[in-house]
Amino acid sequence: MVRHVVMWTFLEHVPQEEWPAKGKELKEAIEALKDVIPGVHHLKVETVPIGTSTHHILLDSTFESLEALNQYQVHPAHVSVAQRLRQVAGNRSCFDYEL
Repeated sequence: MVRHVVMWTFLEHVPQEEWPAKGKELKEAIEALKDVIPGVHHLKVETVPIGTSTHHILLDSTFESLEALNQYQVHPAHVSVAQRLRQVAGNRSCFDYEL
């Protein structure tokens, strides 16, 4: 199993009052990938950080294998969601490791 943790911040052009709606939209789109892409074991998105957080969106996911993670990265459904995400979020940080 491989754990894939990613964090983003909203881009400067996205007004703070839009963060909750944008976060909800992204959460639904990303979490739906679990039912579409093979090899995804767990996929959860958090969009309501507490004040000590440095990022606004968190993806916490696990995959059956490194190969499954690599296939997820290039899957058309993931690529489509990633393109939408890049329109409103950046400053991506990622940490992958084997369980």
